[in-house]
Amino acid sequence: MQTKHLITFLLLVTLSACSAPEHDNVYRAYAIESGFMECFPSKTFNTDHSQVSCELSGVAYYHDSLFFVSDKPIPGTTSLFGGPFEVPLKRKDFTHYGQNHVLNARKMEDMAVSPMQDYMFITTGFDRITREPSDWDYYNMLITINLNDPQEEIIAFRTLRDKRESSAKLRNLISKALRTRLFPNGPPYFKVGGLAVTDSKFLIGVGESGKSYKPGEHEKTILILGADYSITDGELKFTSEFKVLYRFNHERIGLVKEDIGLSGLEYDVLNDRILILTSFEHGNTDDQVGGYLWILSNSDFFYGYEPKLVRDLDGAPLQFAHKPEGITVLDPKKVLIIHDDDRLTGRNNILNSGTEFRRELNQAAFQILYFPDL
Repeated sequence: MQTKHLITFLLLVTLSACSAPEHDNVYRAYAIESGFMECFPSKTFNTDHSQVSCELSGVAYYHDSLFFVSDKPIPGTTSLFGGPFEVPLKRKDFTHYGQNHVLNARKMEDMAVSPMQDYMFITTGFDRITREPSDWDYYNMLITINLNDPQEEIIAFRTLRDKRESSAKLRNLISKALRTRLFPNGPPYFKVGGLAVTDSKFLIGVGESGKSYKPGEHEKTILILGADYSITDGELKFTSEFKVLYRFNHERIGLVKEDIGLSGLEYDVLNDRILILTSFEHGNTDDQVGGYLWILSNSDFFYGYEPKLVRDLDGAPLQFAHKPEGITVLDPKKVLIIHDDDRLTGRNNILNSGTEFRRELNQAAFQILYFPDL
């Protein structure tokens, strides 16, 4: 009888080990390429004579080309541009894309390509609105671009006020999904920081939420909202209400000490997982900004498990010296991350490259990370 019980016990242990959940995985990565790319020629100026800063907030890889969006206008052209992917990344004669809607959009925060690679989606931050007038409506836009005909742009949840086309109605749906006891009608302020699209879900990442944008009146968040969707004749429609599908409180596990919020999102269709960028900004110097990358398997996302913090080869958290805001998958083992350092240019005398940097205003930092264990 004891032998029978022992065999049963060993069988259960073996089955348990074979079915170990993916949330026990450890992900390690290192940069195989890093540096700065020039978004436009140096000494490019705004109409007020201030120098234009390259502040990339989203990136997408499509048919061997890279596409970028900036959350700041680029004088004389659109803030959506791209070109053939080549290593090392360097400034080239980028092609700028977009018609009226892309030109009008303010503070574009992320972009995503559909799993079938037929549409590109671009979102702004949805972080401000006014009842009257409609001046801030252009901060609330979700744009669909047909990749078979890039001239075709369609706005989701088209809202027309004072001849301004936007997605302002969508802001109400996002706010509704963010309702809490403190804000039963939804928070007056929130900031969309990420966008990802799976076969069945349209995902929006929210990195800040609260009473207002002012310090002390909002909190950093790592929230992923989702809704079912369909696309008919290029028009994006949501077939269910947006709901909070995932929330993560990093303080509960204590892996990082900074106050971080979601700043980028990507669905890795090649590995069926979600990539989450988080960033912090604690001051106005280079050593007070940075961020991290987290991986969330599809099953962990479904069950609400904690995401896995990507680590370096020594097992320490892989921390970025720059503020990461865009990520795209290059192949099953490589991702590209781009950074938005706002107007920070850093310092000339760098003592710690893990937290300090030097860049020109027309440059954006990037890394290509390689995951050796995948």
